[in-house]
Amino acid sequence: MKTFEIRYCSVKLTVPYQLSFGAIDSFDSYFVKVETPHSEGFGEITPLPGYSSETREIVETALQEMERKAAVSSSFVDAIDSISAAAPMTVSGLCTALDVADLGCETVFGSSGGEAIPVAALCSGVTPEDAVVQANQLVADGAKTLKLKVASGTVEQDIARIQAVSHEVEGKAVLRLDANQRLDPNHADRFVDALAGLPIALLEQPFLPENIVATAALIKRSSVPIMLDESIWDIGDLEEAGRLHAPIVKLKLCKHQGVSGCRAMLRKARQLGLGIVFGNGVQTAVGNRIEMFIYRAEGLSTAVEATGFVKPGGNPGQTGLALENWTMREVARTDPAAYFNAGLPITSFCFDN
Repeated sequence: MKTFEIRYCSVKLTVPYQLSFGAIDSFDSYFVKVETPHSEGFGEITPLPGYSSETREIVETALQEMERKAAVSSSFVDAIDSISAAAPMTVSGLCTALDVADLGCETVFGSSGGEAIPVAALCSGVTPEDAVVQANQLVADGAKTLKLKVASGTVEQDIARIQAVSHEVEGKAVLRLDANQRLDPNHADRFVDALAGLPIALLEQPFLPENIVATAALIKRSSVPIMLDESIWDIGDLEEAGRLHAPIVKLKLCKHQGVSGCRAMLRKARQLGLGIVFGNGVQTAVGNRIEMFIYRAEGLSTAVEATGFVKPGGNPGQTGLALENWTMREVARTDPAAYFNAGLPITSFCFDN
């Protein structure tokens, strides 16, 4: 018997999180608790409209479908299959809770005492001058990887800001650029040509996932490695990235079918020779702590982007995580039950198999 209960919590952020498609001031988080005959586990569903098609309405519709399937004695796997196309983040949270129950909450959320993990720091200055000031402060605080959002202004504005920061931090840090699917294909060649020779590690998701022709052309032209994020959800997407000769992919627990599904994606990416960036900046400490477990279990080494836990103004429970000198480490046990208990009940259902 697997008994699921899901609760919703609007998690307010200290500072609005700026994305190229707008700012968000809270996380719409659903916390999953599953009880089995021998254990319990937790997962998190935090959809981000603009990143994918999944919204609160879609999440709750998918959960209602799971409840309906459970009522007619469908298997858990069959029920998951029925919602996976429309609601992959919902599937991830449900499967994650089951995987955590199998692994044991103490294994996942307890303090392992492992080495600190490098973290990419968001450099959010809008003008070149502001961005340089912020970049210098981040580097002084220990950051070795800086992330700049691009494609919300003109190409000229982006280039000026990137060049100013690049010259300031060269030899001290590298840059990641994230277009969040918003780079104009008509200006993309000019944009990447201006980046040649700068200390830039990657350009993330320049175009919409369906714009494969433009993506393939830019991968071929650009001296800066192109990383695919919103394009990557399953094994088939990884294989497509390999066919496109994309050098890097970004993986996040929230996109894949639980801990086991995420680890399978990481292993397939390695098999295909793809570079990997890991971690999600739009979730709470519950999801980030599980990602830390996966990062260590899979022996990853690149700077993570699992920084959602630092964004809320007040966390419902103990995060158990600290961000120090732009590294992430455990300082105590993360308390997933406190996050779950702070939420409003949404639904519950049981599966026998």
